Amino acid sequence: MDDSPLKLLLNIDFELSDDKTELVKKVRWIIRLRYVISPAVVLMMLFTGWQGLTREPALTQSALFAVLITAAIAVLLNTIYFFTLRMRPLSNLRAFVVLQLAVDVLLFTSYVYRSGGVTSPFSFLYLLPIIAGAILVSTSASMALAGVASASYVAILSLAASGVIEHISYFVALDDFAHKWSYVLLMMLVNSFAFFMVAGISSFLMRTVRQKTNSLTAATLSLDRKVHLLGMLYDVARAAVGGNDAKDVIDEIGEILVAGLSLDRVLVYIKSEDGQFLELEREFYHPRLGDEIDRASLEVKIALEEDAGVTARAALRQMPENVTDPASHPLINRELAKKIGINPFAVAPMVIRGKMLGVIGVDRCFDAGGEIDDDAFQVLIAFADQAAVTLRTAQLES
Repeated sequence: MDDSPLKLLLNIDFELSDDKTELVKKVRWIIRLRYVISPAVVLMMLFTGWQGLTREPALTQSALFAVLITAAIAVLLNTIYFFTLRMRPLSNLRAFVVLQLAVDVLLFTSYVYRSGGVTSPFSFLYLLPIIAGAILVSTSASMALAGVASASYVAILSLAASGVIEHISYFVALDDFAHKWSYVLLMMLVNSFAFFMVAGISSFLMRTVRQKTNSLTAATLSLDRKVHLLGMLYDVARAAVGGNDAKDVIDEIGEILVAGLSLDRVLVYIKSEDGQFLELEREFYHPRLGDEIDRASLEVKIALEEDAGVTARAALRQMPENVTDPASHPLINRELAKKIGINPFAVAPMVIRGKMLGVIGVDRCFDAGGEIDDDAFQVLIAFADQAAVTLRTAQLES
């Protein structure tokens, strides 16, 4: 029952985002619908004739043949769309979608003409590609399709009313209006207005839904980041509660941070006993880097002076700093850069009750353009504060 044709047809398995994967899913859904629309139109035309709602016979042999040919072309084209989408990646998927919808408009024009033109009840079919344009592509595409639909509808009505093409009598009760220009013009105006009105409303609704979807996605990501941060802070707090010594705590701080923010490297500096220097206690690298790096311990000692570099200034001022362009930064310590590299980096002091214990430095040392974004920087600041509490607790218990 779960795999019934109706369930497969109505099942909406896509999201309203604009990425290519979701667009492909939406196109496949439209293709599934098309396999129902054309046969349904043929069945409705046959049913109305059977019920005596149209002239007798409802469809002559030639008219029936023409309708069936149109339906067969629609199904054939839809099958081509299906296999084209399935077998080869398309560089311009949106153009492919617009082309499909424009062809739909022409096919629906054939149905409208075959069912009486100005007296046809099937002019509502034009609304389907217009709404699909708003869902699948954009407002401009939906408006363009409304224009194509209006032009096609006006063209067949004008040609039939002026006698250039034959008016096909289908709903006999309305045949008297088929050649009255007042009625023809009224139908042109009403339906064209309806096409553009539906294009505008559906586009507005889709923009609203997309905005709400994007807002919800952003809120969800923000919440996920906060939960992730809380998890990291909890893990750091447990390091002190577990009774580890200061070195073990530093190890846990580095490992949690490098994995939690997906950094290439974390450097943990500790204030020397005499309070004159920052000494590199440990460096940590992300496991994804494997054996491609030299993991030999660095020996780094930074004087706690304002002109000694960004790390020293961050420690003295007890202020974090995110350096996105280290090459042009006036306080970059060139001697230190030779040892640890010169990539975008961020530093955050570990401070508790006004006392600076050390500095955490992070970077993506194998990604020259890998700046530390604002979200990661804010996490680093909060993490450094919690790390200071944990480290201080471990120092006191050692």
